[in-house]
Amino acid sequence: MMDGAMISPDPELGGASAPVARILAKPLEGGQISVEDATALFATTGEDREALFRTAHNLRTLTRGDRSSFVVCRNINFTNICYMGCQFCGFARRKEEAGAETLSLDEIVRRTEEARDRGATEVCIQGGLNPALGWQHYFDIVRAIKVAVPQIHIHAFSPFEIWYGARQARMSFADYIRALKEAGLGSVPGTAAEILDVTIRRQLTRDKLSTEDWLGVMRAAPSVPILSGLQRCVRWRISSGSGAMPRRSRARLAPIEELDLDELAEDVLDGQVRLLDVLCRVVRDRDGDVAQTG
Repeated sequence: MMDGAMISPDPELGGASAPVARILAKPLEGGQISVEDATALFATTGEDREALFRTAHNLRTLTRGDRSSFVVCRNINFTNICYMGCQFCGFARRKEEAGAETLSLDEIVRRTEEARDRGATEVCIQGGLNPALGWQHYFDIVRAIKVAVPQIHIHAFSPFEIWYGARQARMSFADYIRALKEAGLGSVPGTAAEILDVTIRRQLTRDKLSTEDWLGVMRAAPSVPILSGLQRCVRWRISSGSGAMPRRSRARLAPIEELDLDELAEDVLDGQVRLLDVLCRVVRDRDGDVAQTG
């Protein structure tokens, strides 16, 4: 628990220390949690931790009610051939290795149709950076799916793939995403984030998409506009251990200051609800707690 006197300005904050209560009062009063605040909440334990969970639950109830929803989605990894050499990757194969594969367009469509027939409304399409596939291949995939299953939502192509295709096509990130949207792309995942702290990222994956370029793609997506999976990638980026010590929590959170979560949400309150949800999940992951979050 953080040092400080106990205060209870709201039922949600009962039992919280003064510093944590002051932070949690911000969204309750229409304010915003800073990155420094989020770093402090990331370290909460005991009554402070429970106050974080209660605040997140009550704000979520205020904005969403008690209803939850989900998307039936099928993941289709169209190629596992990749030469980036990320230390943590168990997915990639070199072309000559056993298990290496690249799906044909017909097979991608078949899997999409199978997903639709089983109730899916979305497919998530991603793959390795296969040097045999040019930037046009991403368009071929989207168009083939939309011809066969026009109603399906296509959530596809990581920021790394966007960077790769845009560079090959000599287009800006925004123009490349815009062209994919016109071809049928529905949204962009927030993957390929891992740890955005530059020092740790270089240790894990020296040749992968840089933090600066990842942020560039994430800035470009809403400018198109197209939805992106920023919340998901924020969660993974700050919850993955990867040798990062607690003292680096601030450094790992810092790049998100360059991306305004509230601009990507419906409004300021919605942005705070999303941020608190991410923090609750990360804290539960940290503590090995599999209980359901608010």
